Amino acid sequence: MVDDITQYAIFLLVLTGIVVPLGTWLARTFTGVSHTGVERVTYKILGIDSEEKMQWKRYGLVLVLANAAMMVLGYFLLRIQDLLPFDALGRSAQTPDLAFNTASSFVTNTNWQSYSGESSLSNLSFWHACVRSFVVLLSSILTGQLLRRSALGMFEWTCLLVR
Repeated sequence: MVDDITQYAIFLLVLTGIVVPLGTWLARTFTGVSHTGVERVTYKILGIDSEEKMQWKRYGLVLVLANAAMMVLGYFLLRIQDLLPFDALGRSAQTPDLAFNTASSFVTNTNWQSYSGESSLSNLSFWHACVRSFVVLLSSILTGQLLRRSALGMFEWTCLLVR
């Protein structure tokens, strides 16, 4: 019991600690054009040109690939959760169909569950489900940003044609 309360307290502390920096980063990302040092280093390591303007097809591909990677990771964690640490109750791994259903429901933001999460997910699997829910929210925000930028681009193009 103490182990579970400690993990919950750590989770809340981490979540509370990232709210302001993440909100500031999102606001700067959507309104600014400069990049932080960490972003520039990450871009260099990954071979990304930060000045390149991405077209909608590439945005879509990146979005699909990122969500596919999250789904595969989620499926994998659910299938091996009996081997994962931080589970005082020793919960068993999910069956292949249930793990697929769970992983896909979190990635698609339907969150449809045919199990009781508190009794069948290990703590680490549950934490990953929470992170996936957050990432799906970010994907939705970024998709909205993509649509906004596309609409503004079409609006500017239309204004140029009318002149």
